[in-house]
Amino acid sequence: MSDPITELKSRLTEYNTAYRKGAPLVSDAEYDRLQEELKMLAPSDELINQVGVAIPDDDPRKQR
Repeated sequence: MSDPITELKSRLTEYNTAYRKGAPLVSDAEYDRLQEELKMLAPSDELINQVGVAIPDDDPRKQR
């Protein structure tokens, strides 16, 4: 059986990637609920503090 934290992180990563590509797999409320669950299970996990994806310094979107 898979580790619940690893499984939850995998799901959140998958959902975040799909959302960023414009094809969300779950509602914002469900994503937030899962993120809160991860905060309770692993409060120091780096995924909790990660927001979106990194934008390279030379990307025009970063100039906004």
